[in-house]
Amino acid sequence: MKVKPDFELRTVAGENILVATGKMSTNFSKLISLNDSAAYLWKEVSAMPSFEINTLADLLVKRYDIDNATVLVDASMIIDEWLKAGVIEK
Repeated sequence: MKVKPDFELRTVAGENILVATGKMSTNFSKLISLNDSAAYLWKEVSAMPSFEINTLADLLVKRYDIDNATVLVDASMIIDEWLKAGVIEK
């Protein structure tokens, strides 16, 4: 998977928001709010050419004290949400 290039993470009034830029801004009218964990993941994977579920899981394990089973469920949920929102692609 990879992050679509026309989305940027910004902080607006203390909230982490994904904002469409460039060509995407004309067709994408949603605001996507990210909690701190999702914002951390977005920052990390947006700098990578591609990522997989295990990439997110490894990042979460490094940052938080959680077990692998929980991490994989959380990473899968985040990927599903990002795919639904249209901010990443397979």
